[in-house]
Amino acid sequence: MAFADSILRGQHGRSPRLASVAVMAVLSLAWTLMTLWDFGLPGLYFDEVNHYAFIPGLLSEEAARLPHYRLADNWLDLKDGVRQYPILGGTIYNSLLRTYIGLPFFLAAGFSLESIRIFSALLGLAAILSSASLVGRLFGWLPALLFGLVVITDPTNVFSLRAQGGLFWMLILFATLAAHALLVAWQRRELPPWWTAIVAGASIALAVASYFVGVFVAVPLVACGIAIYWRHPLRLAAFLAAGIIAYSPVLYALWSIHMHTPQHFANFGHASLDPSRPAMPFAEGLKKALDKLQGALGSHRFAGSIVGGLPRDFSLLRITALVAAIATWLVVAARGRIGGKPRGLFLVVIAFVATIHVLALLKLTSLNLHHLIPFSVLLTMAVCCLAAIPGIPRVVAACVVAILLATNSIAMSDAHTSLQRTGGRAYHNETYSLPASLMTEEAYRDHYPVFAAWGFHLQYLFQTRGERPYAFMARPNPDRIRKLLGKHGKLAVFVDRRDRDAFLAGFQPDSETRFQQRDGQYLYSIMLLSAAPGPSPP
Repeated sequence: MAFADSILRGQHGRSPRLASVAVMAVLSLAWTLMTLWDFGLPGLYFDEVNHYAFIPGLLSEEAARLPHYRLADNWLDLKDGVRQYPILGGTIYNSLLRTYIGLPFFLAAGFSLESIRIFSALLGLAAILSSASLVGRLFGWLPALLFGLVVITDPTNVFSLRAQGGLFWMLILFATLAAHALLVAWQRRELPPWWTAIVAGASIALAVASYFVGVFVAVPLVACGIAIYWRHPLRLAAFLAAGIIAYSPVLYALWSIHMHTPQHFANFGHASLDPSRPAMPFAEGLKKALDKLQGALGSHRFAGSIVGGLPRDFSLLRITALVAAIATWLVVAARGRIGGKPRGLFLVVIAFVATIHVLALLKLTSLNLHHLIPFSVLLTMAVCCLAAIPGIPRVVAACVVAILLATNSIAMSDAHTSLQRTGGRAYHNETYSLPASLMTEEAYRDHYPVFAAWGFHLQYLFQTRGERPYAFMARPNPDRIRKLLGKHGKLAVFVDRRDRDAFLAGFQPDSETRFQQRDGQYLYSIMLLSAAPGPSPP
């Protein structure tokens, strides 16, 4: 390891720039391999496509009128009655930043599962490279390489970008860009460049705009920025102004919602924040928090929920290794061997963010496993940075990283085995990507699509570019279905397995096509209805 470290630090005739390029190239290749592995699986998940499904509405007023939940988040856009240019979309927890960033890409690459997977992979790669380069600048390129490999081989990270985790990689990307700018400002603190103040302030704001848990990272970064620019009032003003300006679209959107539908702000949109609700007993909150931490850091539970389960659980080994790494850092810090103030501040930021996440888990039942992705990535950074400390800390780092890489690799192999067995679990299944192409087939093309369940319509809206109308209802509504049948004559009604019996009690379809996971688990049916009985499709 010492020889590898010397090479990656630029010794033996190799420059640090060459080392950084080599590490970035290796990580890019590794991420590409992970991306291409079962590239088309699982299917498009409705939360995965949620933000991208607003793009057709940006391009066409007709598409903007199709069913897709939209808050009144753009006051000026409400004047004509069509919410065509959303800012937050359907929730106050995040913004549509990646929707607008992705617009040029999808116009060029098309509207398909493949284009979403490529864009998500590029987003994840940008976040990983930004994070790894930050580690490299602070601790050396060996820790950066180790960090990148651990993150890339973790199935939670890979599959989060094939589900609803993309927002958190936006958060990681902007937070690390802010840290890069603040590091440059610190290194040139006698007269920090103007651009560092602007980039740092704006990036912190965009991290929070990506998802509300970005505020956990923003607080220590803002504190660092104020400390760095305190002796330079104009740069401090630029730092704060850049953040306010970058976040102003979100503030405007929140104001618009408050003016139009203020009830959306009740309890910050979640019952767990209701002050009148009895407080959760500490023991129960602690049990739930530990369970989520075990699922996030130990058993890759989030990935398992996507692919259909992971047969092996290395939680005890992994968490023991992580605790050993944290304990080693405490000893290193106590002995003053961290190696400089920037490194110390970096670790303090990680400790602050980790502490806030744990405290939030005790209170907020709305925090789920995918909310812990930034926490997990930052913890991985801290663990791998131990490799920069000679002696016993480096040995501990080698052992911990070996454990994480080995268990990640086993879990990744298990995840893809499960994925091949199921095609994706439940709403993640590959069959949820089919309606757009299915409705062009001869047997279905003259039927009006009615999505009488969650899980379908956002994929259909995105993949058809909003050019084919449809109806949506959360569960089958017999009166509305009859009205649609009278209007269109023929319907293709998508019915979830849980509502099948109730649907058949009220309708006699011409035919039923059932869809299931590869392992036989029944998911949903397409019921063809016609106003007058007719021959069933083949």
